[in-house]
Amino acid sequence: MGLLLLALLPLAVHAAPDVPDSLRVSSTSTYAPGTPEWRQVRDWLAQQRTRKDVMSMGNLDRLGPIVLTYVRMLHGVQTRAPEPLPLPDQGTPDDSIAIASCIGGVRQSWLYSVETRPAGAWLLTSFATSQTADCKQADSTH
Repeated sequence: MGLLLLALLPLAVHAAPDVPDSLRVSSTSTYAPGTPEWRQVRDWLAQQRTRKDVMSMGNLDRLGPIVLTYVRMLHGVQTRAPEPLPLPDQGTPDDSIAIASCIGGVRQSWLYSVETRPAGAWLLTSFATSQTADCKQADSTH
């Protein structure tokens, strides 16, 4: 019996599917102004502010629909992708969060990545504001 199991072992190894060490998952969601999800994203942006970057952070009182893109590295086997909300206080290397909003012809966008020190802290890597004639078109090109 032991010899039979040893003989079948190489077949089992070749039959097993390759499982990746990690998987990059991206989700994009749009939240209407005033919804609980919209408030969660706005509140998360407010929590990320520091005194030195308040002026560069845009106007959180002037947000339209929010487009949230969250890219995460999943390590090990996952049965399904995690939900985009609530946004985490910390991330892991290679995670990123992009948030864009447009109202009244003013488009604002934020891009965050993860710092290694302090471990897992979100770092604002880009903020942009621009004028646009059509917020619907601007939202579709986030």
